[in-house]
Amino acid sequence: MDAMRSSTFRRSTCRIFDAIIEQSPASESLRRTSRGFFYIKFYFYFISVRYANGMSTSTTTRHNVLLVEDDRFLSRVLASKLKREGFEVKVARNGEQALETLVSFIPDIMLLDLIMPQADGFFVLQHIRADQKYKNIPVMVLSNLSQASDVAATEELGVLEHLVKANTPLATIVERIKHHLTTAPA
Repeated sequence: MDAMRSSTFRRSTCRIFDAIIEQSPASESLRRTSRGFFYIKFYFYFISVRYANGMSTSTTTRHNVLLVEDDRFLSRVLASKLKREGFEVKVARNGEQALETLVSFIPDIMLLDLIMPQADGFFVLQHIRADQKYKNIPVMVLSNLSQASDVAATEELGVLEHLVKANTPLATIVERIKHHLTTAPA
């Protein structure tokens, strides 16, 4: 019943937003972009509310996750989801903060955005792979960069997986983190 009500609410909210966008004097490409951003933000909000109400919790061993993400909304929602799933989470808002955090917090896995202010994800990857202390930290990329050249560049730097934010639900992100933590070589 709750799932059906939630689905109906999501569809009607999206229809309302579509109607607002169609009335907009903006160009077609801007309308498509705005609609896409709205759907992504709404999806993350919907999931955060759903899980905040206790609809899904899980127990896992306490693993450390370093979430490097400059989008405050996404980092807050994802960190909250990971904590409910039993993870210890530290959040860094940019590449410099990530490198500073590594001094006192060695994660079991790092979730890394590529496009950030001050120091981007590529810089962070290059730095940790060059440092003996950090080079074995498993890294998953979570970014909207999805061109083959970007994916190839991250693979060369030894990432476990490259996930596209706009195409990956929170539950899948958590699933992939758990998968990589359970299949990691000892």
